[in-house]
Amino acid sequence: CAVSPDDDHGALPCTVHVCEGPLGARLSQRSAWVEAGRGELLHRRPSRVEFRHSVLVRHPSPRCIYVATEGHGSGRGIAFGPPMPDGVSAENADVQVLAGHFSTRFEDFSDGAFYPFNGKLEYMIPP
Repeated sequence: CAVSPDDDHGALPCTVHVCEGPLGARLSQRSAWVEAGRGELLHRRPSRVEFRHSVLVRHPSPRCIYVATEGHGSGRGIAFGPPMPDGVSAENADVQVLAGHFSTRFEDFSDGAFYPFNGKLEYMIPP
């Protein structure tokens, strides 16, 4: 979901980018990221962004997912929870989601606090 100033509750366009490898190694490698989907984030409501193609995740190589908006400097952006320690943000028997960094634009990831995943990840395990 997105957050917007009180007077602007319209949908916020977003793009979703993915890359293979650990986050720390990929933050400065803009060319490693591939656009996986586009959609809109709704103000304080669940939003769904469909990927154009499947993203294959193979153990032990991690995948990074980055949701980007054009909200830089507008007071609009992606809602995320309070900072947390580096590590697992959510998990089940099949997948672990690690805490990540936020950014105000693709070239400017924060290198300080980690933030939990704030959403729902739909996936399937092929037979």
